[in-house]
This record gives sequence, structure tokens and C-alpha cells, in this order.
Amino acid sequence: MLLASGMSLNVGAKASALGGAFRGLADDWSATWWNPAGLAYLKKSEANSILSIIVPRQKYEPKVRLSNGSEIGYRNDQNRFPDDRIFYYPNFSTFYKFQEAGGFTAGMAFFLPYGLGSRWDLFNPLPSYIDPQVDTVPYTRIDHEASFTVVDFHPSIAKEFVKGKLALGLGVAIQKSDFTWRRPNFIPTILLPIATMYQQPQNINRPYDNIIMDSRMEFDGWGVGVNLGFLYQLSPKVKVGGSYRSPVDIKLTGHNRVFIYFPNNSQIIANDSTARPYFSGGGAQASPEVKTTLKLPAELGAGFAYHPSEKFTLLADLAWTGWSRMKILDLNYSLRQQWVSPAGDTFSYGLNPVGTPIDSAIVFNWKDATRFSVGAEYHFKENWIARAGYYHDPTAVPDQSLNPLILDFADKNSLNIGISYTINAYEVGYNAEYINYDNREVNQIQDVNGDGLFDNFPGRYSTAQYSSFFYFTYRF
Repeated sequence: MLLASGMSLNVGAKASALGGAFRGLADDWSATWWNPAGLAYLKKSEANSILSIIVPRQKYEPKVRLSNGSEIGYRNDQNRFPDDRIFYYPNFSTFYKFQEAGGFTAGMAFFLPYGLGSRWDLFNPLPSYIDPQVDTVPYTRIDHEASFTVVDFHPSIAKEFVKGKLALGLGVAIQKSDFTWRRPNFIPTILLPIATMYQQPQNINRPYDNIIMDSRMEFDGWGVGVNLGFLYQLSPKVKVGGSYRSPVDIKLTGHNRVFIYFPNNSQIIANDSTARPYFSGGGAQASPEVKTTLKLPAELGAGFAYHPSEKFTLLADLAWTGWSRMKILDLNYSLRQQWVSPAGDTFSYGLNPVGTPIDSAIVFNWKDATRFSVGAEYHFKENWIARAGYYHDPTAVPDQSLNPLILDFADKNSLNIGISYTINAYEVGYNAEYINYDNREVNQIQDVNGDGLFDNFPGRYSTAQYSSFFYFTYRF
């Protein structure tokens, strides 16, 4: 599931264990994301590897009906769960201390700052729309799906400019995104090029008032941004840090793999032979090319680290994320597309064999969010460090675009604990994270952009998430 405030994943096991309260400390490789200035204070060169294991547990009770209360095929008023999935995300980095060449630190990290996905069985055509005894094309089981990952290739450089006081850092985010979005569309039968449909719309009985279209979009693309940070020693016991990550525009190109399920009704055909292509069952498919731009947000954050003793550190962070850039994902299609039925028949009605537009946009209309984090680190024994953290992260998703494909259902509270052990040049560690989401209910169905396709999914939402992080560091 696309997650966190919008879609963010925590980067770095240590930063995650501290609840993301890391900008004022920033003392390992993940400073490249949180605050690149911290790389200047790495004690040695280091190489790192991390495995993040994320287990979302999501529940949704649909209440998806038309504004007049009519059913359209959703499995309403019953608890639905996505296919069980466990996500494994690796991270790697190497950073070098160039003491003899100006005293700066530079290197490269590879990690995933955004991600997850889900697959659901939420819909089935109304009774008699598809006749399993006659139709050769059964309706798909997975009818709602989202998958989103961003891989970040992140070179960074940092240097101390005022000895014992001030360091500055710069990173470049070279991001590769893969994005999948799937849901059914509903095409009003009144739009079909059938004479009787225009002349006698009152005779279009359910479930034949809409033609069902399965739409599965797959994209990939690249974008570039920058990451700036500073770290300042305010007093012998207090450090403050801040960072800014620029927005990133990812140019996505892909295809909308569309399949139309035609109903089977011999009576309609008997009344009007022009209805035969649309009421004889079977289907038609096409894969038009589509382009769009995904506008990832800017983030501005600040934090401090307080060292009351050599063994104990307290941390706090505040971060604003500009999720309001995620408004409407406009879909720009290629030219006319030929459709092919399973029987080999061809259609040439443009992007849609019934002559109407297919998905024109994906509506987000998210809002900006501010996350608050606190953490603590304690050297409780030689070579051993314990960490704990908490954060509160308000949802970025409004009622008007809430749907089960995105994990950011509601405001979140996260608890984190971790431990690490160092021996000679090696460090190993583990931390666990639990995220609790507030329950949420949406009652009103909405079509935000007026394209005839509803943009939110009314119903009851609840979820939790469990994550584990294993890491290994070698210093040289």
C-alpha cells in the first residue's frame, strides 16, 4: 500500500528507530536523506547494507453506492482484506572521508524513499451481467490494485566549514519510479451507438445501465531533485540541524491495459440488431500509450539533539511535507487505438470502443502535512546502544479522494525500538516499528473533477503496519 503521509517510507534503520528524529544528529549514512550535513562528521569511511521488511495489515468495509443509493457491484457492508503481501526493500551505501583532499565526505546511497502497494477483490458485476454458462471471459478476481516504488540513487557531499561548529551538505536525488493503478470504470449504456438506447433510455434496465471496463495503468519514469542541509553545534551539549528536499517531477510513460466486459442479453439484440457487438458477451481489449507527470513533494525539516551525558541523547524533529503538489494526475493518451476482441474482431472507435473517453485523470487533491518526531539513544553497555522513538503523522488524504489502494487512511502514531552492537570495524543492528492508524469512515461518494468516474471509496477503514529493519555497517 502506498503509505505514510502520502507515500513516504522511513530511510535508514537508525533514523527509523529514533522515530525520524534524526536531523539534529545525522551521524550515519542515512544523513544523505535526512540531513546531508551530518555526513561531514562520520568518524570513518563506511559501507552499509540494510533490509527493510514491511507487513501492512489493512481492512476495508466498502459502502460504494451511487448518490441515489443504487448498487453497482461492490462487495458492500462486508469486511474486505487485500492479498497478503510482505515487502522486502534493500538499501546500500558507501561514503568516504577525504581527509587529505579538503576534509570532506562524499559517496553514494541507494534506497527507496517511497513505496508499497496492494491488490484487492472488491467488485463483481451485478447478477446476470456476466453469464458463467455462456460467457468465455470470466470477470477478473483482482480488480483494484496499486503499486508504487521510487528508487533513489543519491550522491552526496558534506564538509565542515567552521571547525567544531558548522557543517553543510548537498545531495542529488536521481529517482526512478514504477507506478501501477487499477480499478473498474463504468460507461453509461446511453452512450452506446445503438439507436434504441438513445430513443428509449427508460428501457435500459439494470444491470445493463453501465458497461464495465477494467483499467490497469502501468508507468515508469525518471526525475531529479536536490537535498540541502546544515548542522550547527549550538553548545557543548546541543546540536541543531535542518534540511530541505526539493520537489521532484517524474515524467511517467506507460500503457493503460484496458479490457471491456460486454454483457450478454439476447432480448436487447432482438429489439435492435445494432446492439449485437455490445450485448453478446465476451470483451474487447487495447493498450493505448499514456503519459503523465508525478509531482513528488518538497520537504522542510528541523531538529535538535541534546546530550545530557556522554551515554544519553534526546532528539526531536519537526518536518513539513508539501503533499498539496499531488493534485490531479492528468493522463495524456496516444492517438486512436484499435481494439481486439478475444474472437479476433476489431474495433476502431478511438481510445474506447464505445466512443467515450477512458480514464482522463487520477485525482489525489492531497493536503500538506507536518510530522512531529521524538527519540532517545542510550549507550547502556560497552559496544551496545539502545534506541526508541515515536512520531505523529497526520494524513495527507482528504475524504474526497480516499480509497483503499493508498495506505494513508488516517492520522498515524508510530512506536519504534532498536538495538545495535559494535565490534572492531563492524556494527550490526535491528529495530522494529509499529504504526497504528486511526479508524476512519467516509459516507459520501464524490466525483471531484466531473469526469463521470467517482474519485473516492466510501466505507470504513482501519489498518496497522509492522516493520523490521536489519542492518550491517563496515567502517574503514
